[in-house]
Amino acid sequence: MTKEKRQQLADAAILVLVEQFGHSVAKHLVNALGRPEVVAAFPRVLATQHAQQLHAEGLSPRDASYRIAELTGMSVRNARRYADAAGQAEST
Repeated sequence: MTKEKRQQLADAAILVLVEQFGHSVAKHLVNALGRPEVVAAFPRVLATQHAQQLHAEGLSPRDASYRIAELTGMSVRNARRYADAAGQAEST
């Protein structure tokens, strides 16, 4: 993806945030979410959420790991860690 296309997508996302939440909340979200540590945490948070949901739906950790990888773009190996953790969290 080109730098110009990324900028267009960023501009569109900001406009949606302003429209949905107002200027001050949108500015706060952009400032908070633009930090590298937050950007890095995003796939982990999504993977955890997906793992918990898929576990609740009864998927095996193996099947859940493939689905998590598909949804988040992470490797199946990394996704399996989240799927296994969701299963262990319930049993403790």
